[in-house]
Amino acid sequence: MLRPGGRPSTTENSDTFRRFREAVERDFTKTREVADYGGTPRARSRGQPHPRSVPAPRGSSGFIDERVMLEAKHRLAHSDEPTVRIAEHIRFSSATNFSTYFQSRAGQSPIQFWNASRQVSRPQGEP
Repeated sequence: MLRPGGRPSTTENSDTFRRFREAVERDFTKTREVADYGGTPRARSRGQPHPRSVPAPRGSSGFIDERVMLEAKHRLAHSDEPTVRIAEHIRFSSATNFSTYFQSRAGQSPIQFWNASRQVSRPQGEP
């Protein structure tokens, strides 16, 4: 669907968004650069959507961040992988960079998130 001016629709049901979402799902562990998902002439020639075609309010980089954070949180909560391995999986240059990225988006460090995800709810009255 085209918007006025010939630009693609920004609805999440659009073909453009579907292709972008599929590209992110396929490559989020390889790159977090919006340009790699359609921001360059080369990428557009391969049929990938232009980054501005992703629905507001999150935009392309926000969408990629959400997917990276979903993976990071899942691995922290459901595996015993050390933070350095999770950082490597999502292609961060270091565990420190991953921790800074995670902290700025989650409001807590990966270790704090890991600890919170592992706490077992105890019935009231038990120590």
